[in-house]
Amino acid sequence: QWQRREFERGTVLDISFGGIRISVPKGTKIEFQDSGDPKEIRVIFCLADSPCPVNLRCYLKRVSESEKEVQIGASFAETDSYTYQTLQKYLI
Repeated sequence: QWQRREFERGTVLDISFGGIRISVPKGTKIEFQDSGDPKEIRVIFCLADSPCPVNLRCYLKRVSESEKEVQIGASFAETDSYTYQTLQKYLI
């Protein structure tokens, strides 16, 4: 039951079976809880030939900032079979 204010718009720069790299505008309010556990983000995006959005839980691996953007690299957490098959069709 997410609300619109909980999302930030970004651009997928790179994607593979192991993870994803996205770019968000600098100044975007993304917070990561520092609990000692791996930091998680949820990435939701659409693929051209897929009727449903892909919804992935990811572990934050790298964040780098430039003058205009923040790039976030993340590895996929447990991927369900539907999502894996959807990615497999797209990435092959």
